[in-house]
Amino acid sequence: MENIIIAGGGIAGLVSAICLSKLNCHILVIERDQEKDERLNNVNIFESWKRKGVPQFKHNHTYLLSMYKFFSNEHPELVSEFKKHGVNLYHINEMLPAELRSKLIRKTDTDLDMKKINCRRPTLESLLYDYAKSISSINILHNVKVINVLGECNGSSIDVRGVVTIVDGEKKEFLGSVIDAMGQSSKFVSWLEKMTDKPFLKDEQLCNTIYISRHYRLRNGQSELLFKGNRNYSYGTDLGYIRFNLFPNEKGYFSICILIHEREKELFDALKMPELFHKACLSIPEIAPWLESDKSVPVSEPLYFRGMKNRWNIFVENGSLRVKNFYAVGDSHVMTNPWAGKGCAYAMHQAQLLRQSFEKYTDLKMRANFFYQTTLNHLGNIFVMLKKESDYFNELAESDYVNFENNVNLQVLNKKEQGLKYWFLSSYWLAYKVAVMSNPFLMRRIIEENHLIKGYNTHLREIGTVIKVLMYMFKGKRNNLQKVKKKLNGPNKSELSRLLDIKQN
Repeated sequence: MENIIIAGGGIAGLVSAICLSKLNCHILVIERDQEKDERLNNVNIFESWKRKGVPQFKHNHTYLLSMYKFFSNEHPELVSEFKKHGVNLYHINEMLPAELRSKLIRKTDTDLDMKKINCRRPTLESLLYDYAKSISSINILHNVKVINVLGECNGSSIDVRGVVTIVDGEKKEFLGSVIDAMGQSSKFVSWLEKMTDKPFLKDEQLCNTIYISRHYRLRNGQSELLFKGNRNYSYGTDLGYIRFNLFPNEKGYFSICILIHEREKELFDALKMPELFHKACLSIPEIAPWLESDKSVPVSEPLYFRGMKNRWNIFVENGSLRVKNFYAVGDSHVMTNPWAGKGCAYAMHQAQLLRQSFEKYTDLKMRANFFYQTTLNHLGNIFVMLKKESDYFNELAESDYVNFENNVNLQVLNKKEQGLKYWFLSSYWLAYKVAVMSNPFLMRRIIEENHLIKGYNTHLREIGTVIKVLMYMFKGKRNNLQKVKKKLNGPNKSELSRLLDIKQN
């Protein structure tokens, strides 16, 4: 039987192990953090499970439709555990605003597995961990640190054959196919580079964003259905200079996340303070009802992390494979701004591609080539688009973006552009926004693409989308601008600065 070594026991490592468990192989998951205390339940595990190797462990995570779809089809017993532990499972139609949801056709049998998992990361990771441990072909080692990769350079590529670890203070080697699931702090690329005189390429871009989140719990007797018949899986708004989102989690817990640009130092200092974070959230009409004193209480301080990158580590250069018997998954391979909510989805998607690669090929070179090329085909376009979104956010941050109309202009073209081309693109973008806001089928299609059910942004090139947008475009730019403005619920930059008593940049 083939030996598979997975370095990293977080979500990427666990879903890879679960996906590969149906193959005829031995799977060893190596995790440097301590083992989960089996006495913990999913309520206090949030505070008690120490995951030093996962800096974003307590931040909000988004788990896409594609993750539930896979578990529902191949591991229904795991889905039963989700339900047993109060994990919220929202159907895709429930992600639409109530006024659009009523226009959709009723759910069909082929639609029932189109659900999104909503829960705090410690809860999901705990359930994945318990499930993986129950599978006989998976063995999980804790308090073991991977310190190097075993292999040698063979011409233009490196042949990997295992890893070097520290177990109980002693060096120990493990041999087999190596999967890097160590996340953004992975050192595998630097270890591999020591075996060759040619560095590995990467496509990298700083996001320049700060991600701040805080957890709350509904009081006893309160329900997440605060808007009776008007439930959305996520509440929030994008005001250009700042973005808010609220995510209902399991058992009455919910989290509020805020995204700002690195240049907003005074705003960041304010939002780190619990009372000012709370005050800023109260300024958002969609969020404020959740925060009424008789409805909920905060259960954490504001948490933040920064220095995020859009990064793609390249293991196939100009058609030439750089490393065999080594597979990077999740943030170890592809990482984007966490606000896009794709990190765990990348890991889930690549875990399925891993299984396809191992099923399809025994030749190590063909197997790795297939894995990396298929990853590029499936995720490359998403990575490029999210890099462009980061460029837009950076450009917006450097501009005078108190005025909404400037936001619209920057979304489609540099402010200096003039003429017919500028008019058409800005008018088309506004009409597109209104079409999405007004058409439930178009909005649902975009959700499917964002959740990796269908090709990312493929709807933009379809004639049906173009016709819908042109219909709204002919209604006039001024009319569409007013409709989009009505959806912007919250203070502008100057108003929020005065509210929080901070100096505006």
